[in-house]
Amino acid sequence: MKLILSIILFNLLIISTYSQKTTYGVVLGWNNYNIEINAVSYHNLISGTGKSSLNYGGYFDYQLNNSFGLKTNLFFNNTKEGTYYDTDYRLSKNIEFNSFQVLTYLKYDVDQAYNKGVYLLTGFRHKIITKKSDDLLKTNSSGVLFGFGVNFLKNLSLEIIGDYGITNTIKLENKSHEIIGGYINLTYNLRTIFTKQ
Repeated sequence: MKLILSIILFNLLIISTYSQKTTYGVVLGWNNYNIEINAVSYHNLISGTGKSSLNYGGYFDYQLNNSFGLKTNLFFNNTKEGTYYDTDYRLSKNIEFNSFQVLTYLKYDVDQAYNKGVYLLTGFRHKIITKKSDDLLKTNSSGVLFGFGVNFLKNLSLEIIGDYGITNTIKLENKSHEIIGGYINLTYNLRTIFTKQ
């Protein structure tokens, strides 16, 4: 998986180097979310929160006009989820997993000056679990995103993004879930290093 991602990133880097409307860089961040699971049967499966270690990866940002653009964050992380247990304690376990995540956004620059100042983000998140300590979790899950970011010091930006899960993440029957959380990302624009603007 990491080799495939590296090849994709390398090709996108070459392509974007020749596009004046494309910026690219590195992403470092963290995410946290709350998990609520509703059971149709009389047993309730309960869990707490999920917390990631450092998220690391890259981003690509394509400018459509002075206000709008398309942005993608790609990164890996390690996440630990709180204890899963049901109301009569027949199930109790902690889960840890590694994942590759793709966050795609429609970006709107508030000041109508692209990559300068404050911008809004809305889009989708797709998570692929590459390694997990327990088979309770499904490999793929998705969510919707909404947040904002601010550019500062020429090459840096800080993003705060809300995440609401729209797919079931567990394999147990007759149980649905609700995941609400968010991301904090720090991005660094590498384009100015490799090209003259």
